[in-house]
Amino acid sequence: MEHIIQLARQLNKEIMIESRSPFDPVCPVNTPHPWQMLGCGNYAPVFIHPDYPSYVVKIYGRDEHGLLDEKKVYERLESHPGYSVCYYTESRFLILKRIEGITLYDCVHKGIQIPEDVIYDV
Repeated sequence: MEHIIQLARQLNKEIMIESRSPFDPVCPVNTPHPWQMLGCGNYAPVFIHPDYPSYVVKIYGRDEHGLLDEKKVYERLESHPGYSVCYYTESRFLILKRIEGITLYDCVHKGIQIPEDVIYDV
């Protein structure tokens, strides 16, 4: 775990994140090698390092206070099959368990139907 934390710290130092408007996702201007961006959201893009495929690093680009709120949500959820696990939090970033699949944001953006039970669960 210590090595992924060090890599995430380095990514956090090197990354530049922007959003063109408050209604657009925050996305990286650059993605340092060998990191890969998995997606962008309202507050943060998510990255994966090829040496650690079971972890993702979520770096907040706006409203970093939301990071603490998100951390609290993960603590309350404990273990749930539909949600990730937060392994580590530091200023501006979270290290989470990687969950494969498409996000709700992507479903809405791409016109993919979301089952009613998924909306109810959320």
